[in-house]
Amino acid sequence: MERKLAIAARKALAQRATQALFLCASLSPALASLPYLMEYIWTYMITVWHPTSK
Repeated sequence: MERKLAIAARKALAQRATQALFLCASLSPALASLPYLMEYIWTYMITVWHPTSK
């Protein structure tokens, strides 16, 4: 009985790990562009709040 439970738990864990892996892989492009987006937002905020020409 314990052996069947251990096998079922291992299968469920492997399934969850696979789902987590696919989730990370699908989010990878979005996360890769995050630094560029943050740099763009930072540059925009600085130019709006502190314009160089007055």
